[in-house]
Amino acid sequence: MSALYYKKLRKQQNPDVSSSEDSDSDEEIPKKKLKSQSKPQAYEDDDDLFVVDRTGNGEAPKEGDFHTLDLLGTNHLEPYEMDKDLKEILEKSVVGPKFEKDFQPQARLLGRNAAARLRKTKGANWFNLPATELTEEHKRDLEFLQMRSTLDPLAHYRRNDRAVLPKYFQVGKVVDAPEDFYSSRMLKKERKKTMVDEILHNEESLSKAKKKYAEIRQKEQTKRRGAFQRFGNRKSHKQQRESKMKNKKNFSPFLGVEMYSTSTQKREWTYTPEKLAAVRLEINITFRQKYESVMKPEELELFVTPEEELRMQRSIEDAALKFADKFRPHIWPSVKWTALSFFKRAFLVWVPSDTSIRMVMMACFYLAMKIDEFYITIEDFVRNMNVGDPRQNAERILKLEPELMKCLNYNLTVHCPYRPFEGHLMDMKTRMLLLNFDLESIRRDSMRFFQHALQTDVLLLYPPSQIALAAINYGLHAQGKSDEILREFLRKLIGIEEDSWAARDARPEDLEKLEKTVTRVNQILKEVEKQYVAVTEQERESHKSQLSRIQALIPELDERRKAEWEAGGRIGEMPGAVTEQPVDSDDE
Repeated sequence: MSALYYKKLRKQQNPDVSSSEDSDSDEEIPKKKLKSQSKPQAYEDDDDLFVVDRTGNGEAPKEGDFHTLDLLGTNHLEPYEMDKDLKEILEKSVVGPKFEKDFQPQARLLGRNAAARLRKTKGANWFNLPATELTEEHKRDLEFLQMRSTLDPLAHYRRNDRAVLPKYFQVGKVVDAPEDFYSSRMLKKERKKTMVDEILHNEESLSKAKKKYAEIRQKEQTKRRGAFQRFGNRKSHKQQRESKMKNKKNFSPFLGVEMYSTSTQKREWTYTPEKLAAVRLEINITFRQKYESVMKPEELELFVTPEEELRMQRSIEDAALKFADKFRPHIWPSVKWTALSFFKRAFLVWVPSDTSIRMVMMACFYLAMKIDEFYITIEDFVRNMNVGDPRQNAERILKLEPELMKCLNYNLTVHCPYRPFEGHLMDMKTRMLLLNFDLESIRRDSMRFFQHALQTDVLLLYPPSQIALAAINYGLHAQGKSDEILREFLRKLIGIEEDSWAARDARPEDLEKLEKTVTRVNQILKEVEKQYVAVTEQERESHKSQLSRIQALIPELDERRKAEWEAGGRIGEMPGAVTEQPVDSDDE
């Protein structure tokens, strides 16, 4: 393009030198009238574009004389009219005067959200948050903020709204308040240039990080298998033996015994057989003395002995278990155990003759469902009751519920043996691999043992873990298995080495614990076998009629006591009056 341009320019300036070969256009090129009519001198290098000083005759040009410098054979510059072809070619050229303005980076060429990236601020809705330069210090601090949840595992943060570092942010300085000078002020030596530096110089954070790193490393090492496992933090045989002996000191063969040993169930509601009989005799005597002064001789026969009261309770318990088996939705076994425990505890304070024993049992079941989180409405509950008006039954149950909790001294925690039973059964499967029968076959007989135990006093006499062991032993007996299976399981559970007499002599308390556990299991089996007697329908009807006669006589006896109190000058409290307990109230 440049060669053609200069050729045409030369032809305009020197028309005599033009030839037919150099002409690229049919248009007539206007000839330039020269000031000097003399023919210029011809040179051998006329075609050379880089030869200067054609008209100076060899003389050096004067300083500042621009007319003497002629690049193309002229001694002055004149306006030039561009050729049409050349003008069209230049118009199609990309590079031009407006090149920088027309070809700047555009939003449509940079992809999605390019306009937002080109802006220097986030916008007015974000208070013109600037796009701060992302230095290495800022990058580390922003990454640290994204991982802030690792600093304190107990603190809960919202998850990060983005996976990349933000573009718009500002760095500020926290100024301590004067009132926090002694409480939450950072010391001067604790202040660093960045947050990452402060964390790296914080001993507490470093200790937590080291502890977490050790836990992760230990977890990864335990995943190793085969020959590579020994390269982890594996204890020596001596360390393993010492650790095993250390665990034996605080070991108990009863699952869940730690929770039971500190519960109100053991402290308040666990008795010996002698103490339990004494409590029942005491409440029976107290009830008799209450009405003894106003009773006629023939009415004394209506009052029952503690043994007869206990038999009445067994009759109600048998009917309640049948009610639970037919209940819909199906009741969990733990609900039945909790309800029967409440019932037995309540009648260590009340007497069956002075209450509606059947409605007390229903209130115990409804309360047990709440305690075990077996959610059901009172309408659905009374719908399962086949007798009485549903509305009246609901009112009586809801009225009895607070009285029942008060009678139980608000000790509503009941530890059931079903969870220890599952734990012991699972432990037997892992420790006793050489058994020639399926342990799951004893489950049905063990559940029947629990059903029988609910109608005895073992709930008030023994821990639930020992009752679970007794259920396992009962199931083994039902399958025709030997007692040695349970003994062998307890021996492995306690850690007694059968063939090591030296180990037995070193820890004789392990043998004592084993014998004590086996003896207790046998006692539970004997108690259930002795106390459980199926209630006949004739016996149930007899108890029902006897209770109805006593409860019909109670209102008349209360009237006699009130009349005797009035005749005696109304000294003391009125019979039958309820003494309100003092209650702390904000209104007072």
